[in-house]
Amino acid sequence: METTEATTSPNSFAQSALLAYAAGISEGR
Repeated sequence: METTEATTSPNSFAQSALLAYAAGISEGR
């Protein structure tokens, strides 16, 4: 993972959002 690219890449942002969404589901929200 490259932090410098993550901040500029919209794809990384989408992936982070997806991860957070999945985490919320696994928590039972």
